[in-house]
Amino acid sequence: MSALWKAKLCDIMTMFMIVTSVFLSSFVQAKEAQVYPQKQLQQALDAAGPGKVFLFDLDDTLFSTKNRNFKIFKAFVADKSNCKGMLGLCRHIERNILHRHTEWQLQLTLKNLGLSTYQIEKFVKVFQGFWSARFFSNHWVKHDVLIPGAKAYVQKV
Repeated sequence: MSALWKAKLCDIMTMFMIVTSVFLSSFVQAKEAQVYPQKQLQQALDAAGPGKVFLFDLDDTLFSTKNRNFKIFKAFVADKSNCKGMLGLCRHIERNILHRHTEWQLQLTLKNLGLSTYQIEKFVKVFQGFWSARFFSNHWVKHDVLIPGAKAYVQKV
């Protein structure tokens, strides 16, 4: 690797660390509102300076996957053939899951619904394959929504 590429890579990694540290510390607090923390993002821009490269993780940084996950949960529990041996658990999820319960981490979504560790493990063992096949398919991406302010911020960068 040439010295120029090493220097560029070092610049990129430094910028990534600056953006990540400035951004993540405040984004966690703002995530519930699904809005960009404007002050901290401006600080990241100011720290970067002209000609720097920004790297963005897409899901749950620029767009929210919450709706996609919610729809996948709903589809799973709606088909009772998925729920063999855990029909009561599926009924509980079907009756109680709300959009606000849904998280990226499957276990946290189920914990938000009041399930025990045993129930979570039992459900995830069956649900994981169903979820993966859908979450990582193009068909289900249509349920994602852009996080307010993301487009304007990326255009500004």
